Amino acid sequence: IVIGAGHAGCEAALAASRMGARTLLLTISLDTMAWMPCNSSIGGPGRGQLVREIDALGGEMARLADRTTLHSRRSNIAKGPAVQSPFTIVDRRQYQLLMKYLLEQTDNLHVRQALIKKIQPNGETLEVTSVFSETFEAKAVVLAAGTFMRGEVVYGDVVEQAGRYSEIAAPEISRNLEAMGFAMGRFKTGTSPRVSAASVDTSEMEIQEPDERTEPFSFWTEQFAPYNLVCYKTRTTEATRGTVLAHLQQSRLFKDGSRPIGTRYCPSIEDKVLHGADRPGHPVFLQPQAADGAELYIQGLSTSLPPAAQEELVRSVPGLEHARIMRPGYAVMYDYVSPEQLLPSLETKL
Repeated sequence: IVIGAGHAGCEAALAASRMGARTLLLTISLDTMAWMPCNSSIGGPGRGQLVREIDALGGEMARLADRTTLHSRRSNIAKGPAVQSPFTIVDRRQYQLLMKYLLEQTDNLHVRQALIKKIQPNGETLEVTSVFSETFEAKAVVLAAGTFMRGEVVYGDVVEQAGRYSEIAAPEISRNLEAMGFAMGRFKTGTSPRVSAASVDTSEMEIQEPDERTEPFSFWTEQFAPYNLVCYKTRTTEATRGTVLAHLQQSRLFKDGSRPIGTRYCPSIEDKVLHGADRPGHPVFLQPQAADGAELYIQGLSTSLPPAAQEELVRSVPGLEHARIMRPGYAVMYDYVSPEQLLPSLETKL
């Protein structure tokens, strides 16, 4: 049994079923399997090598990325080849639909919609129970819950129980794991606002063209035809910094001082301002979300400020003075199981 159908859960379910194991993939919603709620980029420093390793082991992420590429280039090109990484932005809706179809058509794999509340030993097997009291049994359970274990979405002073914006969380599984003796921690991540492409003045921005000679992500891709859309680069200003400082206490994360640990390589704009006071500005990238969509993702402005403050924040960036937000940014706090309780095989010690 695999619980969760994000990147990790999808690859785990495919790997198990292709090795001959009868596999059940459980997810809160069949409509959001393999969905990318943040930006739709795959690869980059460190992560590009990881995706290549998944590909070499027979995974699907790289292959589907090649079929849905909007923009592709190599990162860290100023450094040596050992640290250069493939980086691609994909059409997230196309990617999600292709992965969903693949999962549904794979032998030995059954996909089922269920919200899980309990995992417990039952003799030589593990029993998994849903909130509707459905039970499933297997010899092994892979938990790939992402941001959904006791997830809370934060924007301004509003805190909602959710793993992602408008998607229900799974609080009971955290309590269940604690009762089994697992030590739990708390992490924080976030996402940036999306703006209407028609409201952006790209004349003030640096154009980022895809590489002229792009190579596919997957070793197995024979025909590679990316859309080759451009991205745009701009920077935050002193007005951006002033906006963040003026509204900082309106975010629940900064008001009570009990923030969980944030992601190391993707800090929020609030963290950048607080810990990078000596920097004149921070880079901001506008990235397409779909081949025929109207939304642009603002990479570099992840925030938990309230929506009204986000309007001011976005319009402090050159080229975004008249930008219209289509989806506000938000932060997510969620539980994780301490990795000290895992064996090198990633099996639990308990």
